[in-house]
Amino acid sequence: MRDASIGHRIRSVRKGLKITQAQFGRTLGIIPLSVARYEAGRVPRADVLERIARFGGVTTSWLLYGERNSDALLQTEPVISEMAQKVLEIVQPDWTSAPWVRLPARYRKRYEERVKDSIARLKRELKDYRNLLEMKSRAGRIGRASRQ
Repeated sequence: MRDASIGHRIRSVRKGLKITQAQFGRTLGIIPLSVARYEAGRVPRADVLERIARFGGVTTSWLLYGERNSDALLQTEPVISEMAQKVLEIVQPDWTSAPWVRLPARYRKRYEERVKDSIARLKRELKDYRNLLEMKSRAGRIGRASRQ
């Protein structure tokens, strides 16, 4: 099934994230050709549509119908924070740029593996840090309550 308006909205999600079709495809777990087809109007499978929506900060309803849902936080042009954009550029480099093209495939693969390990480690560390902050916050509330 084809729908040019869905393709336009998918393209606006990707462009709002400031990433290439190849980077978008890698993030979604699909090949760049599929991204091009979706942007041309082919309607993605439900699971891919869900991933596009989640990654782009929109709803599947908006992708399919362009409707705004008052319960959802929607933006017609997805916005990604500057910090998140910097992280994305590191973990998903443009493999077609000069420094990466010269790198043998086995080293690019090693880079991708290192990125996966680093992301897993970062998630654990940030979760631990958040838990520490929550404990400090609770301790501060308990301390203030006992002084009153």
